[in-house]
Amino acid sequence: MSKDFWHNAVQTVQNWLSPTVSSLSDVSTTTPSDISGNVGDVQEGSATKEANLTAEQQGSEQNAEQVEAACCPPPRWMPIAWNELGVSEIAGPETNPRVMEYHEASGFTWARAQNGETPRLDDSRSIDAWCSSFVTWVLKQAGYAKNKLADDPFRARMWHDSWPHGVNTGRPIYGCLGVQKSHVGFIVGHKEGDPNTLAMLGGNQSNTVKVSYYHKSKFKGFWVPDDYPHACCELNVYTGRAANGDGESTR
Repeated sequence: MSKDFWHNAVQTVQNWLSPTVSSLSDVSTTTPSDISGNVGDVQEGSATKEANLTAEQQGSEQNAEQVEAACCPPPRWMPIAWNELGVSEIAGPETNPRVMEYHEASGFTWARAQNGETPRLDDSRSIDAWCSSFVTWVLKQAGYAKNKLADDPFRARMWHDSWPHGVNTGRPIYGCLGVQKSHVGFIVGHKEGDPNTLAMLGGNQSNTVKVSYYHKSKFKGFWVPDDYPHACCELNVYTGRAANGDGESTR
């Protein structure tokens, strides 16, 4: 090997490690085995630095993901709500046991007679509207105790008027409760090209659990439980099937 080659090799070692060769005059007394050993140390040290850097970058990326998740985690109640899609009331004196579970969760006990019939708790009469009972059942299934819910949670408007452990987000976000004058459900998106038309997954929407569109102006407020981090939550376009809620019965 030429003297220039060994000179460059020594310079590389000196740049990365504590100097083992003090001057160029040492080149003449440095053996090829000495140099290769030092260069090997340099390569190993370089690989270790790269590994440490990669680990640090990965750690930063994971932290960023954790911060983002903490800022707006998936609402834990929404998979439960989606799983009820299609549950419907039964017309006449018969009842759907699932809808009656919703009523039981909310404490709904209205059993008044209607049109001369025997007083009973039902799922299909207008006085037995179950949209708010559905919301209550979903939140209870998600782990929220009765004292964390709205007062009289079988009444839709109470999620806006009297929910001590609720927070008004001031804007629609995924999974929030959209509260109207006499209806409530979970906001799941907005119509493509129209952010003022909101898609809501709710019970008793034309007598079933389904997604329907409602204009933003119909809502009194948008609420989430006060333990849910929502500062950076947004609302995306809803791409599934939805009915026009303006013409639907919610009673």
